[in-house]
Amino acid sequence: MSTIQNAKAASLLELLVGMALAAIALGGVMQAGRALREPQLRQETARLMDLLRQEARTAYYLGTTRRISFARGSSEVAVERSVLPAKLLLLARGTKIEEARFGTPGAPSEVLEFRETGAASPGRIVLRAENGVPCRIFVGIRGSLRSECAE
Repeated sequence: MSTIQNAKAASLLELLVGMALAAIALGGVMQAGRALREPQLRQETARLMDLLRQEARTAYYLGTTRRISFARGSSEVAVERSVLPAKLLLLARGTKIEEARFGTPGAPSEVLEFRETGAASPGRIVLRAENGVPCRIFVGIRGSLRSECAE
């Protein structure tokens, strides 16, 4: 493998490891969260976000009763609702959003919505990493996430 391919593979591996660690952390928080009220969940969410910031990552929560708006050309995402969600998307800092298209009824196409049933507005997000490598994240109707990154 070339140096560039090694760097991309390492970056993807780092992302996957980060997602796995976050899933483990979220699992523990959510187990404890069943008995917690919303203010406590917000505190746990803030604690997890602080941990992720220390790891130089941007975290976007994706989950139940949550709506996320993406702005093209930005790395900022507007999130509504404060309940702890079931999914977590981690992106390296400096990642820019090039396109976001979702089939959300009655909302702009840049809005991704997850419902309590686990269903989602299907669509895709096209991202470009700081090093210029494009990635696509596909959101399935059941809220599953699948990503494809250029070589």
